[in-house]
Amino acid sequence: MLLFRRLHEVLAHKDIYVEANWVLEDNYLMNNALINLDFDLVKMYRVYEKKI
Repeated sequence: MLLFRRLHEVLAHKDIYVEANWVLEDNYLMNNALINLDFDLVKMYRVYEKKI
């Protein structure tokens, strides 16, 4: 969490675009970190599984 807190401190006062992609919806730690960093969800892709 220290890394994310420091990242937020550094980027908060700058006009920088940061992107995080391919974060799976069941990766709760990363998703919560991105929410805490005020990232906006733009697209969501889901992977479905079906036995054939």
